[in-house]
Amino acid sequence: MGGFFLKCPKCGQEYIQGDQFCKNCGTLLKKEKKTIPFLGKVPGFRSAHPLKMIMGSAFYMSVIIILLIPLTLLVVSEDISTSVNSAVYTSQIGETVSTNGQFIIMNMSVTNKGKGEVTLSPESFTLAGTGFYSTANYLWDYNNTRLGPGENTSMLVVFDVEKPDPEEISYFSLWDPTANISAPISDIQTIPFDGLYADYSSTVTYKLDSGDETKNETFHVKYKDVNSTHIQETMSVNSSKFYISSTSWISVSGSTNVLDKQFLTNEEGDYGSDCIFPQYKLTSVGDTIDIVDSSGDTIGEKVLDRSDYLVINGKNLQCWVVETTANGYSRTDYYDISTGLLVKRTETGTVSGSSIKFENEWVLTGTNMPLLPMLE
Repeated sequence: MGGFFLKCPKCGQEYIQGDQFCKNCGTLLKKEKKTIPFLGKVPGFRSAHPLKMIMGSAFYMSVIIILLIPLTLLVVSEDISTSVNSAVYTSQIGETVSTNGQFIIMNMSVTNKGKGEVTLSPESFTLAGTGFYSTANYLWDYNNTRLGPGENTSMLVVFDVEKPDPEEISYFSLWDPTANISAPISDIQTIPFDGLYADYSSTVTYKLDSGDETKNETFHVKYKDVNSTHIQETMSVNSSKFYISSTSWISVSGSTNVLDKQFLTNEEGDYGSDCIFPQYKLTSVGDTIDIVDSSGDTIGEKVLDRSDYLVINGKNLQCWVVETTANGYSRTDYYDISTGLLVKRTETGTVSGSSIKFENEWVLTGTNMPLLPMLE
């Protein structure tokens, strides 16, 4: 009735599995252990007790992992080099405010020197140093980047940090722990910084009696001698001579304008500049700055009109939009909202000393400022 027939080890009398005593000789029968089908002969699974099964499973899984790690390292061997191109502090990125005091935006260069493909993401990097740092990455518009053998790329990583400055940034791979590589971080810059540069291309259209004429220019803006009281901003213009009459022209090739000793009250960023957002007076939408001529008369104003998104060199940047009007002249400036760098300018007006009207547009073509793409 629902059991197997076994024989008594003493007298040989048959009995049903589960009986405690032999009905013939009264011998105490050995209780059979229950087993789980197919696992009864595997150590760790002979008992039906759940805890013992779990412990047995964990033991064998540990053995498998220990054996697989050397095999994985033979198959997956990451060999990369990395360096920090630039790093800047900023207190706000788009609508996000730092919770630990400030953001660091870093531009990283990574080269795959190995024979296999590697997958990179901002989460591959952590900060190291003597102080406490939040290593919470901000992915923003970045996904995983696959890098083939011999290929290199640049990428931005963002950390929400506390001071003091971190000393290095480290790369770590779960697949190849031996590929833990660190790169030193040089001075983290506060905008504007010594050596900051920005390149712009410009297209100017002049409304002449003979018809519209267009001129192309390039501008190279560079900052030097930046300290806690003032900065020097230079702007080099490269364009061909452009005649508006038989005796005069708009610009000359290779001219340089030096905006010397622009005002800078402190290293947190209260400064005056042509290409850096004037955050010392424009702090929220609706704020204005009067434009005053040499006689002290107010002839116009700058106003922080709004924020907007703008695609520059394939990057979707969130920008402050500043409108300027003065005596028939109008200009719209777009400043990257994270770094404050001018990325686009459109202007219309009249050439000084003439009735010739013009339209001009600047577009950023290159900079060593790490500009972070944003999601709308």
